[in-house]
Amino acid sequence: MNDSAQIYDRLQSEHRRLASLLESLAGATALDPATGATFSASVEHRADLGELGTETLERTKELSIVRDLAVQVDEIERAQDRLGRGVYGVCEACGEPIAAPRLDAKPATRFCLEDQATLERGA
Repeated sequence: MNDSAQIYDRLQSEHRRLASLLESLAGATALDPATGATFSASVEHRADLGELGTETLERTKELSIVRDLAVQVDEIERAQDRLGRGVYGVCEACGEPIAAPRLDAKPATRFCLEDQATLERGA
């Protein structure tokens, strides 16, 4: 996938998909993706502590998913910016081209496989 227009279209499509998913999940769970605040009834309206604990656990999981989606949307936007600047597909760590199969699998990636592994190891 070397054509900039194709790459842009793919990034746009992924951005729309993630943003739609984020919006529907945030709406369905009454979570504000920017702050993580819930819009559900407050704690003092909960009669059962078990119910409160269950809701808290569910809200925590939902918030984690919403935040992850928001990060993915941001990563797509940064990839679009890199494409516009002509540096899309170039590893931010070593400056070498990122392998096409990696870009196909994860279009917003910023690092080649080796540098991503190094980053994840914390080295």
